Amino acid sequence: MHRSTLLLLFTFLLACDFSASFSQQKELDRIHWSTLLATQKPRLVPIDDQSSQYADSVKEFRGVKRNVVSFLRENDYLGAKEVIRGMTEYMQEANDISEEERVMLSEVVDETFQLFFSSAFSAPFRGKGVQRRVAIGISTLHLQLSSPVLAAPFNQVPRRTLLSAVKALTGVNESSKHSYANGLTNADKAYRILQRLVTGVGVRNSSSKPARLYESDFNIVLNAYSNAGRMDMAHRIVALQERTKHAPSLSPVAYSILLKGYGKLSDFDNIRMLLNQAQACGVEPDIIMLNSLIDAYINCDDLKRAQEVFKIMKNPKVAYEVVPEYEELFTSNEIPTPNHRTYNIVMKGLAKTGNLDDAINLSDEIRSLKFWDHVTTNSLVQAAVNAGDLAYAEQLLKEHTERPQHNASRRHKNAEAYTNLMDGYAKEGNIQKGVELLKVMKQRLVEPNEFTYTCLIGALARGKKLEQATKMMRYMSSTGLKVKRVTYNAIISGLVHRNTELDGTQFGIYVDEAIGFLREMMKRGIRPNVVTVTAILGGFGKCDQPRTVEATSLVNKLRDDGIISRSNIKVATSLIQLYGVDQNLPLALETFRGINVPDVAAVNALLHACVRCNNEVVAWKTFNQYFREGSKRNSWDGSKAARKLYHDMKYKRRILPDKALVDMILKAMIEKSRKTMLHASEVRFVAGVLRDAEKLHWSEGQLETRKKSISMIMTGRTADTWKEEAGLFGLTGSKSEDELFQEHGWNQVDSGFQLWGAGKKSADPRKSSDIFLRSKGWNSVDSGFRII
Repeated sequence: MHRSTLLLLFTFLLACDFSASFSQQKELDRIHWSTLLATQKPRLVPIDDQSSQYADSVKEFRGVKRNVVSFLRENDYLGAKEVIRGMTEYMQEANDISEEERVMLSEVVDETFQLFFSSAFSAPFRGKGVQRRVAIGISTLHLQLSSPVLAAPFNQVPRRTLLSAVKALTGVNESSKHSYANGLTNADKAYRILQRLVTGVGVRNSSSKPARLYESDFNIVLNAYSNAGRMDMAHRIVALQERTKHAPSLSPVAYSILLKGYGKLSDFDNIRMLLNQAQACGVEPDIIMLNSLIDAYINCDDLKRAQEVFKIMKNPKVAYEVVPEYEELFTSNEIPTPNHRTYNIVMKGLAKTGNLDDAINLSDEIRSLKFWDHVTTNSLVQAAVNAGDLAYAEQLLKEHTERPQHNASRRHKNAEAYTNLMDGYAKEGNIQKGVELLKVMKQRLVEPNEFTYTCLIGALARGKKLEQATKMMRYMSSTGLKVKRVTYNAIISGLVHRNTELDGTQFGIYVDEAIGFLREMMKRGIRPNVVTVTAILGGFGKCDQPRTVEATSLVNKLRDDGIISRSNIKVATSLIQLYGVDQNLPLALETFRGINVPDVAAVNALLHACVRCNNEVVAWKTFNQYFREGSKRNSWDGSKAARKLYHDMKYKRRILPDKALVDMILKAMIEKSRKTMLHASEVRFVAGVLRDAEKLHWSEGQLETRKKSISMIMTGRTADTWKEEAGLFGLTGSKSEDELFQEHGWNQVDSGFQLWGAGKKSADPRKSSDIFLRSKGWNSVDSGFRII
């Protein structure tokens, strides 16, 4: 069989097979070219007429290249890849090709590769199918780099192609929890390509010198890791750049990226470390770096330092007077002046703390500088909402709502501000104002988004207005918005919220309704997450008779169906809490032992369960194991260790206690007072804990009951100290404060269980599980989910 015949057959089979497969929307199987070429092949290139034969071969390979173009036009990247693979495998099978011919054919294959890469790695990087397109591109990149048949330099990849691959990988909007082949994320793949660029391995370079590297090459990968919170890998990028001789030095841009990453993690210590390093290296901060520094301080809840940097930028003459620690950082004669972003970042910090007066003063300055934009409006509205001045927030939106632009996207620039105001009305329980705001948004052509509706639906559920909440969900769907998991989570969380007005029977009905919504979302193919499951487990625990049998059955069902992981620590923590309320310490311990690496919240839940079950021995053993390594079993200076742990938690980690931790401390102190006199330091510690407890949301009379219990044990020598501390901390009366929502480990444990007074014991949760599942129709729920 002549070579031209083989190539024609090769092209025909490709076109037929892949076109048919594409039309059927099926995955394309690899073509086994060894079967096609299994026939005995004569010498393909006659010795006496090589030039004309080479021309025919190249011409026929270019014909195959046109097939790749056709597949790319149809967005069939897998089909295009397999055609290219066939070209390389054909060259490998035809092992009697001369070296000259191999070079000529390799050049055509390389052209085809580059054509493919220019399409696979092109923008946009968001939307349906983008992740798959880029993934196929990366696997095809590996195909060229690992090919044993392509002649040099076509077995290497041009620098510009590798950079386009890096941009595509870092541009794809990927979930940080999603893993890919070999457990690598897109950022990890980009890092490996960056290593190639640094070492030159597999990089096509016309010069003998290493290819020039730019700071942007490093920063694009550095930014990907920083956004994902993977600061260990971010520092690897920095180390790679610093150790590469032909790489540029670190600039303020790299420090800005690192500051942003540590700011998101609220890692104050590493922020200071970066500043010290920048000072030592003589880095002169630019406006981007200073804005990143201010934003990082705000994310660390250190508004004071953020304002100090802001003040220096506005008036450099006061730099050394205000903050001596910045003396070396601000050595330049020209300190960048604040821009509109600087002002908006500071406004965001004021909004976060609800400092409305200072926010209004700053807004006047922003107005005078003509820096006002939609970010200013949104932040000022948030400040008003956090300060509880919803009327002022409404007035702001009336005056500053921007007109929607023609051809603008669905999301209005001020939609966030309206959602914040909606959330404010929801938390106040003023559902009527929330509904009215929805109408106002329509009048002002501000299209409500899924979060706007979710705030209102959650408020309706929390107010136990189930029919209205369901109607609002249907209305939301009628507007073209999808009812997603976040909305179901809001309605479920609202239904399992229990106030003092609900009796046990009525609350049990609402818990059943919440289970019904869980089942509904599963039937619609919406996968529940940890928030969904822990909310329902919390509802089970708030019932008069803790529903541990049903909770255990539900968790086992979801685990068996692969909906939640068996090692999920948050679900396990919720179960431990539930078993503690039910005074079932054996099951709490069994669940705790199933956690690979318990976090503080899990240990806290177990200690709480021990306290409820009056098992002091297990409580001390647990505490000693995790917080007092090397201590003697019976030497209880536990209050000292507890005070140190509490201090570290509050001041070093900036984590406020939740109600479960407050109760654990108070009960431990009450128990100790029955055996021995409390020391003055312990009295001061209890007073501080009660002061922190006032910042939490308690049902009516709950906190007062705890204060009375503590006051009763403050007798004898401790009475004077308690009187002094109570007066200092203002513990003689209660103060009403807004509920604090802290996104840290301690508050991830739902503290809404019955905390004081013995709970009733229920039957073994591992029994009668089938009864519960059958009664709720779980056995008929299809578990074939699609992830949304």
